[in-house]
Amino acid sequence: MHGHTLMDNVVLIMLNTVCEKLRAMSIAKITASKKQGVALKNEMSNYTNSLRSIRDVLLDNENYTKSPLYKRLERDIERYIARTIWNMKRNGEIRDTSMIGIIHKLRTGQQ
Repeated sequence: MHGHTLMDNVVLIMLNTVCEKLRAMSIAKITASKKQGVALKNEMSNYTNSLRSIRDVLLDNENYTKSPLYKRLERDIERYIARTIWNMKRNGEIRDTSMIGIIHKLRTGQQ
């Protein structure tokens, strides 16, 4: 399963449901306030203008990189890559550089 498939078919559907409920609760709170006329219209307009798409919010958020699960996944991937490189070196598929050099090149995006 690809990440974008998971995002489109699971994450966004779930978040859309939650966000719709939260939007409805916020609108109900605004309309239940004592504001009337232009003040109520301005409050509602300010609220609707402040809304953003879920996808945009998720793309802007980079705090996930600090989470323990993300760090664990990152370590697991690094171990997998290191193990794969080690096996390739052992089988003679890689000869020219050290494993540390290869990992460094992978991290920095060098060829």
